[in-house]
Amino acid sequence: GGALLEVTGGTVTGARRLTPQDNSGWEVSAQPSGNDDLVIRLPNRACDEANAVCIGGQPLAAAVSVTIPGPEQATEPLGPFTAAFAGRVPTEHDGSTKMEFEFHLSHNPGHLSYETVRDDLFTVTGGSIESASRRTQGDEKHMHWDLRVDPTGDEDVTITLIATTDCAGTPGVCRLSDNAPLDSYLRQTINGPATLSVADATVEEAEGATLDFVVTLSRRRFGTTTVQYATSDGTASEGSDYTATSGTLSFGFNETSKTVSVPVLPDAHNDGGETVTLTLSNPTPSAYVRISDGTATGTITNSDAMPRAWNARFGRTVAEQVLDAVEGRMRADRTPGVEMSLAGERIGLRTEAGGAGTPAARDRGARNRDLSIGPDGGAGTAHLAEWLRGAGIDSPAGLRTRTVGGRELLLGSSFNLTAESEGPGSGGGTVSVWGRGAVSDFDGREGELTVDGEVVSAMLGTDWSRGQTMAGLFVGHSTGEGGYQAPAGAGQVSSTLTGFYPWGRYVLNDRVEVWGAAGYGEGTLTLEPDGQDAIRTDLALWMAAAGLRGVVIDGGADGFTLLAKTDAMMVETSTDAVRGLAASEAGVTRPRLGLEGTLPILLGDGSVLTPGMEIGVRHDGGDAETGFGADIGGGIAWRDPRRGISAELRGRGLLTHEADDFRERGLSASLGWDPVEGDRGPSLSLTQTIGGASSGGADALLRRGTLEGLAANDDGAGGDGDLGARRLEARFGYGFAAFADGFTFTPEAGVGLSDTGRDYSLGWRLVRVERGSGPSGRSLELSFEATRRESASNGKVPPEHGVGMRLVSRF
Repeated sequence: GGALLEVTGGTVTGARRLTPQDNSGWEVSAQPSGNDDLVIRLPNRACDEANAVCIGGQPLAAAVSVTIPGPEQATEPLGPFTAAFAGRVPTEHDGSTKMEFEFHLSHNPGHLSYETVRDDLFTVTGGSIESASRRTQGDEKHMHWDLRVDPTGDEDVTITLIATTDCAGTPGVCRLSDNAPLDSYLRQTINGPATLSVADATVEEAEGATLDFVVTLSRRRFGTTTVQYATSDGTASEGSDYTATSGTLSFGFNETSKTVSVPVLPDAHNDGGETVTLTLSNPTPSAYVRISDGTATGTITNSDAMPRAWNARFGRTVAEQVLDAVEGRMRADRTPGVEMSLAGERIGLRTEAGGAGTPAARDRGARNRDLSIGPDGGAGTAHLAEWLRGAGIDSPAGLRTRTVGGRELLLGSSFNLTAESEGPGSGGGTVSVWGRGAVSDFDGREGELTVDGEVVSAMLGTDWSRGQTMAGLFVGHSTGEGGYQAPAGAGQVSSTLTGFYPWGRYVLNDRVEVWGAAGYGEGTLTLEPDGQDAIRTDLALWMAAAGLRGVVIDGGADGFTLLAKTDAMMVETSTDAVRGLAASEAGVTRPRLGLEGTLPILLGDGSVLTPGMEIGVRHDGGDAETGFGADIGGGIAWRDPRRGISAELRGRGLLTHEADDFRERGLSASLGWDPVEGDRGPSLSLTQTIGGASSGGADALLRRGTLEGLAANDDGAGGDGDLGARRLEARFGYGFAAFADGFTFTPEAGVGLSDTGRDYSLGWRLVRVERGSGPSGRSLELSFEATRRESASNGKVPPEHGVGMRLVSRF
């Protein structure tokens, strides 16, 4: 070591490194050669010279020099008096291992041999001094101190050497030669173990979204820090709501923050905020790193349309079925008796005015089988019993049965038992017990999600009518099944609902009536996302509706007649929150207005000219399909009963603000010739249609389930509303007497020409006539028809052929 130094005023007698492993400092011994100042100098030699001192391959920036005044200069200022730890001082501790420190006092720029240290000079926080001892080297006044400190926990340990301004006796460090105090505190902090924590995270569910958990190291560390992490289910499920994630984080020098990203798997239903748990474990080095908050919750929020989209359409469909039932009951025949239909076959009818021979009975459809059942039973009861046993009534045995599907069975089946009210003051009122079924389909779209379903309802009720008042109550059980599809996911959905629906009607006068209905029901909803377990929750529905209908202008048989119908409906459907599914509430509103007017004009030759107009307006609002629709139409009809000639020209236009580019328009013209009253003789009909449907108006629009149906039949081939779709139909037949004048046999031929192809038909009808049973006189009709359809694709599509048979009977 002496070879590195240049000395004047003395010679170097010894040199040693204080802590050789760390190069923390050198101790040099020198012998003065007289009373001159002793100067010890470390020159800044070039690195390629002998005895050069270099740091990082570079020489010292300047020479280092220490001057020790000679005796005659001892009265000069001695410079700052400082203290420092010697050797390597640890930067952190493990909370339990004792630590040893060495410190010494110095006069800048060299050590002094005349310092002293009084006792009780140290204070320690986060630990305690186990021992403190002074060791001497060279002479007794050249001092170093050894400390042994014991941590009391994981807190930082701070060791402070007290400085003082009073050297008269207070604890502190003072220099003996001039009684000067230490310039400043000597303070050293040894950090306790570092801590790791992870913060909660939130993300909106979307394609490519991730939950980003931020993991934080409480302080910088010189070494490498690692920690393991792994996800686990909260309310979310691995594989369906998120992708399981695990691994190891590594913090390098000065790094204090890392992020763990957990991929989110989107779906199409609103789960109300699913949660994922991220857990930290096994930190290293375990002696110097702890986990302070090792568990975080990740929340996946979303605003998906399911089950709200389903609830809105299911509830609306049930409400429309309820109102259809109320409409039917308000128009139902109140004649006492029994009436039943099974799969469209009427097997019971009224007595008296509603008997089988009345026009009302005959007009109920071609497939009715009427049995009169009176209060005293009689023949009608016997006929009903025979029908229920499967016995035929005035028909061949081979034509008594047919196969029907479940939908037809439900839609075509109903019963109605009506009796006169009994008791004082009944005033001729009636009480009815009835039942019916309903089946409705729906489909809709919300953004990228599509939803469709079918609702089947069975209803059983009772109502009372007297004079101008009618009131009723019925219970309905509805079942809905369907599915949904979106880029984020798909699945199946079903609902059940049992509700009670009171209603009432009051006739203000012979032209105007008002009505109202309400309802409340409860049930369940089951959502089955593809690849996941089914989710079930409770469902509730409430609804209210009111309307007015009547004759605005009554012109009688030969005057202008204007009919009006208006109503409004509100329905709300809600489901409760359960694990994996958020609470949902969906509402739908629907005000409607319809007008129809006709003006028959009797011409001088006995023919009748009847112009007419129709308009239907509605607005759908709420959480399903929304918008305004208007259907406007008009036409003129002419009929000459004496010649058997009739002609009609109609036109119609449909506008909706939901689809500005959509227009549906239709025109039709028809000509009919049937010179012989009844089914015998020649008959000819010609019909030309252009565009879409040419009629509809109030009933067509007001009875639509949703506005989405308005665009189902675009009138142009390209959907541009240019009246491009055209069709011409012609049909000719001739009726002959057959089987001893008991039947009419009618061969028929028809042809249809359109832009899409040609249709041909050939068939015959056999009709039995019962004399004295009313104008129609039909009790049995059997028809057979063969068809051929040729596409307008120039032979690219082969023709289609079909054969059909129909049997219609009424008794």
